[in-house]
Amino acid sequence: MKKYKYKMSYRYTIILFFLVSLISHTQSIDLSIANRKQFVSVKSLPELNPNDISEKIILPEDTLVYIKQKFTSADLDYYCKCIENEEIANSYYAFAFTKRQKGFQNDRVTQWNADIILFIDKKIPKNVQKDFKKFIKPISNLKNLKINYSKDPLNSNYHIIASDTSLKIYKNDKDSLDIEHALSGATYQLISDSNDKYYSAKLSLDIDATQDSELLLKKMKQLFFLSLAQFQIGSRNQNDSLLSLDYNNSENISSYDIAILKLHYIRIHDYPFTKKDFSTFYKKLKPLCSE
Repeated sequence: MKKYKYKMSYRYTIILFFLVSLISHTQSIDLSIANRKQFVSVKSLPELNPNDISEKIILPEDTLVYIKQKFTSADLDYYCKCIENEEIANSYYAFAFTKRQKGFQNDRVTQWNADIILFIDKKIPKNVQKDFKKFIKPISNLKNLKINYSKDPLNSNYHIIASDTSLKIYKNDKDSLDIEHALSGATYQLISDSNDKYYSAKLSLDIDATQDSELLLKKMKQLFFLSLAQFQIGSRNQNDSLLSLDYNNSENISSYDIAILKLHYIRIHDYPFTKKDFSTFYKKLKPLCSE
């Protein structure tokens, strides 16, 4: 046991030394883990160190503060589990960054910074609703991502509705209309703040155009997953992945997709997190996973 404790202590020292060194030399990368921001009253923190305060809100009778979380050994362990398969890191780099005009290195991530409260339109068939809820259950309580339901649209910030109007049907490679395309007869809209954080969304489905329940379910699952980060989709992903153009409507969400989502929400970024940032983050932390 003594050897084990010594090893953990030594590893933790390496983490702290690495963070101090990297933050000293790299202004754009902040490796402290930031969960969803929660401000607390200074009255509840009698031994508060002023140097630990990242932000504060001054009220007439109180002051609320946000204390930035430390990057701990447990955080490193969680991160290492997310990237233990290099394919996950490569796929994340390829599909998780929203396109920007100033070069691909400036592409950056977008995230939900609020709990998702889902409202599903009654016009969506009950069997589709049931299978959808079962499908997304494994991702409903991840670190920094929570998904719940409400029957009241006014208490919800994500609406899945049957569209009152016809939605566009996209063409395939042969220039023919293709209802199987993920965005044919379906679309989603996201509302974000100035820091690329989502707080509201609407997923619309053209039930008349889709007709088939299995196809409707497939579109719900795939578009909902994409809307959790505005992920990109491509042909090189495995067919049971929601990020595949040829998604096979698998009964259960794949471990591949869960791993990518966990990596995406390992932290809530306090600044625009770009592909260049992720590349640096990955290269610096990857060696520590084998310590």
